[in-house]
Amino acid sequence: MVLTKLVQPVVGAVLRRWRSLLLLLAALSLLLLLYLQTGLHSPHQLQEARRLPAEQPPPAVPLLYNEDGTRRVHPNDPPAAPLADMLRNSAALAADGPPGAGGEQLPLAGERLPPAEDPVPPEHGPPPEGEMLPDVPLDRARVEELHQERQLQHIGRQPRTPYVPRRRVIHFDLKGAPPTVPYLLKVFAIVKKLGATDVMMEWEDMFPFSGALRPAAAGNHYSRAEVRQIIAEAKRLGLGVIPLVQTFGHLELFLKLEQFSHLRESPPHPEALCPSRNASRRLVETIIDQVMELHAGAAELHVGCDEVYHMGVCDLCQRRLRDELFLEHVAYVARYVRRRYGATPLIWDDMMRHIPADTLRRSGIGELVEPMVWVYAEDVDRFAGPHVYSTFSEVFPRAWTAAAYKGAFGETLILPPLQRHLDNTLNWLATMRRESDRFSDGFAGMVICGWQRYDHMAVLAELLPAGIPSLAIDLATATHGYYNQSLQEPIRNALRCGNSGVGGDSEPFLQLSDDPEGLYQFSQCRFPGVKFFKLLGRYKATIAQTEEFLKTATESKGWLTEYNVERNYSNPFRVDELTEMYYSHKHMLSAMVGSVKSALTGVVDRYTIAEWVEQKLWPYLRRLERLQEQADALKRRSVWPRRPLPMLQALAQYGLNVTETKDRPQKAEGVKAAAGPRAGARPAGLAVEGGRAV
Repeated sequence: MVLTKLVQPVVGAVLRRWRSLLLLLAALSLLLLLYLQTGLHSPHQLQEARRLPAEQPPPAVPLLYNEDGTRRVHPNDPPAAPLADMLRNSAALAADGPPGAGGEQLPLAGERLPPAEDPVPPEHGPPPEGEMLPDVPLDRARVEELHQERQLQHIGRQPRTPYVPRRRVIHFDLKGAPPTVPYLLKVFAIVKKLGATDVMMEWEDMFPFSGALRPAAAGNHYSRAEVRQIIAEAKRLGLGVIPLVQTFGHLELFLKLEQFSHLRESPPHPEALCPSRNASRRLVETIIDQVMELHAGAAELHVGCDEVYHMGVCDLCQRRLRDELFLEHVAYVARYVRRRYGATPLIWDDMMRHIPADTLRRSGIGELVEPMVWVYAEDVDRFAGPHVYSTFSEVFPRAWTAAAYKGAFGETLILPPLQRHLDNTLNWLATMRRESDRFSDGFAGMVICGWQRYDHMAVLAELLPAGIPSLAIDLATATHGYYNQSLQEPIRNALRCGNSGVGGDSEPFLQLSDDPEGLYQFSQCRFPGVKFFKLLGRYKATIAQTEEFLKTATESKGWLTEYNVERNYSNPFRVDELTEMYYSHKHMLSAMVGSVKSALTGVVDRYTIAEWVEQKLWPYLRRLERLQEQADALKRRSVWPRRPLPMLQALAQYGLNVTETKDRPQKAEGVKAAAGPRAGARPAGLAVEGGRAV
C-alpha cells in the first residue's frame, strides 16, 4: 500500500507531461501545414520549388542537355540561362508570352538556340558568385506552365529559325547487294517527296566496268542501260545525281584481284592503293573515266579517300611522310577530275582531321576539293569537335556533313535503331547551325548515308527496305530543320501509312523508346518493301526462340554439353527430352526461308536473297542439324565405362597431372580414347545374349 501511494503520483505526472507533449506536437504540425499552404518564403523553400516534380522528370535529351534539363554548354555556345534562373525571373518571362507568341522560342530536342540571335538579358543570368538569391514569392501557376513548356522540348517545337541544309543528299551504297531497278526508282520517289535534293550513288562492284576493269564488276552488276535508266529517273524527279568512286582506300574490288594486286600499298592487305606508282594513277583515271562516261555533266564527283589505313608502308612510300603522301595523291586526283570533267571533287574528311591548317594550305587542297565531315554516332562532337571546323574553315570556303540512316551501329544488324540515327541527324543540325558561320560559304549540304556493308569484304548490314522508316524520319528532320509532331503528316504520306500507321488517330507520334526499330508503328504502312520489314519482327522472335532452345540443350542442361558429346557419355532418356522440340524449331526456320524469298522477290536479286538467308538463317539450321546428329550418336550407345573417365591429355600443358595409373581399363590418349566404345562395340570379356552384355 505504501509503495502504491508513492508510485501513483509519479506515474500521473509522467502521463500528464506526455499528453502535453503530444498536444504540442499536434499544434506545431497544424501550424506548419498552414504555413506551407500560404506560400513559400524562405530561400531554401524557393530553391526546392525550382526543382521539377519528381513524378514528372524532364525527358533525357541526348547529348545537348544535362541531366537536370539545362542545355549543355559548349565553348562556342552563347551564354544561356539555366531553368532555375528562368524560374526566378518568372514575372519577366511571363511578359514574353508562351513559345510561338513572340517571346523566346524553346529549343527543340537536340537543337541549340541560334548563336548571337537571342543574347540572354543580364537579369536572366545567374547571380554573381556569393550573392544570395532574392527572397521573393514564386508564382506556382507559372512554375507549372514553364514545366509543361520544358516537357514540350522532348516532343519538339519548331524553332524560330530552324537550320535547314541547303542540299539534302541521300546516299545509296550498292556494293554486292543491288536493289532491283524498279524498287530503287520507287525509293527515289519517296525521298523526293520527303525533301531530298540529290542522291549519291556508290556503285562499287555493281557498276558495269569494261575493258581492263571488267573483272572487278560483280557477276550480278547493273547493265549500262540500267545505270542510264536510274540516272534519268532521278533527274526526271528533279534529283541531282552525285557519283561516288573510291580512289585511294576501300579499293578492295580491284586490289583483291591478281591483276591489280601489285598496286597494293601493303601486299597482305587489299584495301589501299600505293600512291607512288604510275600504274596506280592510271587505274584511278580509268575508274573515273568509265563512271563519268555514264554520269556526263555531273556537277560533283565524290572521290572517297576515307580510312586509308595503310600508307607509307611499301618500299616506294616508306621514306615519305604519311600526310604528304595523302595530300599529294588527293591533289592529283582532284586536278584530274576538274581538268577532265569540270566537276567539283568531294572527299571524306577523316584523313585530314589531324593535319594542321598550314600544312593543308601549302598543299593547295583548299582550292581543289570540298571536305565532307562524317560522323554516324550520336555524339558528333566526340569525333569531330569544333577544332575540325576551325581548321577546315581556314582552308576551305565550304564543307559538307554526313549522317547515316542505316549501316552505322553494327555490322550484322538487320534493322537500324531509329532513335540513335535520329539523334545523329539532330546533333548534326545543331553542329551545322553552330559552325556554319566559320566558313565563308557555310555548309554546302548534308548527306544521309545508307551503308550496305562496312567494307567490300564484310557481310550484309541492314537491307534497304529495312532502313526505309529510318530514312524517312532522318530526311524529314533534315528537310525541316527540326523534329516534332508536325512531321507526322509528311512521313505518313510518303510511307503511305494511313490512319492506322504512324501517329494514327489513337496513337502517339513515334514512341521510339517503346518501339526502337519501328516494327509496331511502321508495319501498318505500305511503303515499298514493307513486307520484308514486317517479316523481320517474326524473324527476331524465331531466332530468339531457337537460340534459347540451343542454349538450354547445350549449356543449361547437363546431358548435351560439349563434354557429353566429346566423351560420348550421356543419358539417352534425358537426351530425348532435350531434343523433343527439334522438329518444331527446324520447321519454323525452314518456313522463314520461304517467307524471306517471297518478301524480297522484286526488291533485290536472287543472289542477295541467297546471301541474306545464308548469313541470317543457315547458321541456325546447321546448328540444329548438328545438335540432332550429336543426340543420335549419344543415344546409339548402350554400355558405358565406369568412372573416372580417362583424363584429357591436353590439360597437361596447364600443369595438371593427367598420368593414368596402371590399373586403368582404358588408355588415356586424349578425347578419342576417352570417348569409350562406340555403337556396336563390346568391352573385352563380355558375351552378348539377347542384345544385352553379360
